Amino acid sequence: EWKQNKKDVLGRPLFEVRPDLRASAEAIHLEVYRSGKRFIAKEILLELSNNEKTETKYFDAVIDPLFDENGKIIGQLATSIEVTDQVMARKKIEESGEISRLFIEYAPAAMAMFDKEMRYVSASKQWMKEYVLTGNIIGKKHYELFPNILDRWKEVHSRGMKGAVERSEDDYYVKDDGTPVWLKWEVHPWYNAAGEVGGIVIFTENITERKQAEKSIKESEERFRTMANEAPLFVWVTDENLQTTYLNKAGLDYFGLDESVKMSQLSWKKFI
Repeated sequence: EWKQNKKDVLGRPLFEVRPDLRASAEAIHLEVYRSGKRFIAKEILLELSNNEKTETKYFDAVIDPLFDENGKIIGQLATSIEVTDQVMARKKIEESGEISRLFIEYAPAAMAMFDKEMRYVSASKQWMKEYVLTGNIIGKKHYELFPNILDRWKEVHSRGMKGAVERSEDDYYVKDDGTPVWLKWEVHPWYNAAGEVGGIVIFTENITERKQAEKSIKESEERFRTMANEAPLFVWVTDENLQTTYLNKAGLDYFGLDESVKMSQLSWKKFI
């Protein structure tokens, strides 16, 4: 959205080139200079002026401070991606209950939309499959279909009804039949045309297979370490950069090292 030639921009102050950014972006850039910390933001609202026309745009942005060899900030690297279309699409979905219902019903993810009484407004095919639901569930209460639902999830739903956005990257529970399940989920409120919370939308992803694979890898690593520590010769493991990742007990004893030593600080060059 710059619409300027590169030669007309390089070497000039940002807000001299784009004075329309000053009101919304100057404080952010100053804070990066002050703190020396990365700035990350989603869906920043900017009023951009081009050819005497002002447009409202949304951006995802990352600003990183640049340091010289003495650790002094000498500049910034700013990266932004315009997400206006995505944001406006989402807003239209929030404003229209019918569009929201259709969106959810045909979404490839496990999603369901509820009113304020936790009655189903819409549910995706993946949701129906994931939670073994059949027939027409629209209008039915979620808690009646799942009477043993965890209290902590009911509390999440309640907070969502008050406008909160909740999420979990790694939630564990046991199904009624004893099957362990790990879920990644999000709960978002949806709003009616009056701007009031009309209910919540729940997104879930079953990550059980991934968690079981991670557990298997961890157990395999633990078995390896147990066997390696019992080996009479030292076992030294490095990554592709020859950085030490593991040295067994025999190796530690051989080099006169304590078990508390940090593996990342061990250099094979020092001992060979």
